[in-house]
Amino acid sequence: MPYSTTPRPMYPQYSPAPSPNKMPWGLILGIGGGVMLLLVLLGFVGMGVYRMAVNLMPRELARSSKLPAEFMETQWKQSNPGEVKWETDSYLGDYTLERPTAKALSFPRNGFDTLTLGSSRALGPEGPYFAAMSSSAGLLSRIQGTGRESTPEILELAIKVRQILPKGNLIRSSDFQVAGHPGKEMTFTETIDGKPIVIHVRMIVDRDHLYALWAGGLESTLKDEDVRRFLDSLRPKEKGASSPF
Repeated sequence: MPYSTTPRPMYPQYSPAPSPNKMPWGLILGIGGGVMLLLVLLGFVGMGVYRMAVNLMPRELARSSKLPAEFMETQWKQSNPGEVKWETDSYLGDYTLERPTAKALSFPRNGFDTLTLGSSRALGPEGPYFAAMSSSAGLLSRIQGTGRESTPEILELAIKVRQILPKGNLIRSSDFQVAGHPGKEMTFTETIDGKPIVIHVRMIVDRDHLYALWAGGLESTLKDEDVRRFLDSLRPKEKGASSPF
């Protein structure tokens, strides 16, 4: 009897369905490990950025040094030969100012750091010192305020954040004006290396700038007539006069 050639029926093969409670742990652990590695890397990057920011942050400069008086005297004679006089110039651009002709030595001394001394004149190797400095009024307003402050408000803001002000204790202040611009006169005192320091400050604000005049140093070397000569000399420059800057 011949064999039948009718094909056998083929049935699909089924595999058992995965249990609904079975979790893909391999995938989960892989993702978790990647996240942890990313967090570790971000931590190292953050630490590096933080350390860089700390290194770049402004640091308080020394305002006194242990240099002997003999060294200061020698340096003074080399830098400022001849008699020290008073002269009037327009160092602050829109204003004229009377100050000593001798540049202060750059070594920190008697409450003045190296940056302040870079804008200072002096009557001797140990001072007293007469500094003239300026900064942007608008920038101060935008950073520390709302950016819409009036000049009197910028002046109060500068005093609040101690912009271009000494480190000592404020013991006296009074208001004044120069050409209609608001100003404040202040006196600061402190003791450095056992020596009493006094710094008189006049701060003035106009539309664009914040100006600060410092007259000070060792209390024993500071004469009131020199302080008043310097601080009271600030005047608007005459129209048509040229600026050295």
